Amino acid sequence: MDVLFAVMPFADANRPAIGVSLLKAGLERAFAELEFLSQTYGRKRIDCVDNILDMRYVNTLFPKLRDSGLGVELFYEVKSNLRYEQLTTLYDGGLRGIQPGVESFSNEILRLMRKGCTGLQNIQLLRWCAELGIDAAYNILTGFPNESPSEYERMAELVPLMCHLQPPVVVSPIRLDRFSPFFTRSSEFGLTRVRPTVSYYYVYPLGRRELSRLAYYFDYDYEDGREPRSYVDNLRDEVNRKWWNVWFKQPLEARPRLDAYCDGRAVNITDTRAEAVAPSHRLEGLAAELYLRCDSAQSLSSLQREFGAVADAAEVLKALEGLIASKLMVEMDGQYLSLAVMRTRPASAQLGSDHVYANIQQAPAADTLSRLV
Repeated sequence: MDVLFAVMPFADANRPAIGVSLLKAGLERAFAELEFLSQTYGRKRIDCVDNILDMRYVNTLFPKLRDSGLGVELFYEVKSNLRYEQLTTLYDGGLRGIQPGVESFSNEILRLMRKGCTGLQNIQLLRWCAELGIDAAYNILTGFPNESPSEYERMAELVPLMCHLQPPVVVSPIRLDRFSPFFTRSSEFGLTRVRPTVSYYYVYPLGRRELSRLAYYFDYDYEDGREPRSYVDNLRDEVNRKWWNVWFKQPLEARPRLDAYCDGRAVNITDTRAEAVAPSHRLEGLAAELYLRCDSAQSLSSLQREFGAVADAAEVLKALEGLIASKLMVEMDGQYLSLAVMRTRPASAQLGSDHVYANIQQAPAADTLSRLV
């Protein structure tokens, strides 16, 4: 076996923070366990499961792993709202694979899930993973009570724009598990006829009453009679044809790319996606600055305020609309996000500077967005 799977009790991940001494003890224990597993079994790849990453370890355990020379490569379950600097710290400490809680690219559906993140935050995480070389295994879940079918049409429209990023493992209906809110409060969420998943009947020679006490997974119907497959199939087909096929049924070098390179004067973008407006773009001036600033999702009002000294509100909006028309950027509920994977970036980018784009020199407004064909 080349990979070790470990259930890691990292720093009491399911407990609240209760003191530096306990945190330190957890840190030392976590490091000691990783060191023991690696040295005892002669393996560098360790997959940690059943606990989401304790965020306190971003600035404790992972710097220690980086400096130790242990050289382990870790997989961990994480939240999807990580910041860029957090992800780079994790990568430097050996994180090479994650299972992020993406689940959807729809703000509305994410709110129904109470995920505490947005669709653009999920996309930006996938971009940063592509940049750093972190494998991201995630799912798209469907069939949430009270979801709007139109959200799946919006997600289907995103697929051709995102095909340069790692695709989901599956597009799958939600699973009803015992003890979950959907199970314990099923009627409140509009779920009816909750019953043991049919496969249990092929495994256990028991009746429905006994299986209902034994089962962990359950089938269900919707109180409003909806059939999610009727409005989800288009998204699933788009993912299959325009994402999975180009990733898994073609040579590695044939995968679509949307790569950005910052040369100090401009942002040069190469686009090999099937729906590319042009194979290459050169962004200068305001367009370049906005593109770098939208490396993480930004609101229109914040961008207009931040760039107010060099452009009026209408000019900022026009530049953003040009980037969207070129399919280099997406807008969702008033937030803007650049889509290209940054292969080179200004040294100050994402380090908290008020002007991460300061290395980009100004160009005349008419030249802010030019295409090279």
